[in-house]
Amino acid sequence: MIAPPAGRPIHLDVKQSDGQLVIRLVGQKPGQTASEIAHTLGKHPSTLTGVLARLEGRGLLQRTIDPADRRRARFKLTAAGKLVDREQVDGRSHGLVI
Repeated sequence: MIAPPAGRPIHLDVKQSDGQLVIRLVGQKPGQTASEIAHTLGKHPSTLTGVLARLEGRGLLQRTIDPADRRRARFKLTAAGKLVDREQVDGRSHGLVI
């Protein structure tokens, strides 16, 4: 996914705080599993399934299979996801809807 033009929000159809938190967590510690992300947020892993799928579908997260356990997926930010994360950290995400 290519980042939208400056000033245009990204609409991800997920609860804003959940999407922002997932992006921030994965940005800080790439390679986390859904269970690890859910534990950090104090949520059940099934609660984040849709959030992770939508962020991945929008090109902000990349899912890779854990080579040590092929049943488990690990997540990292894409280039677009890193841009969104950087904008959140810099406080420039005023119009961002994720």
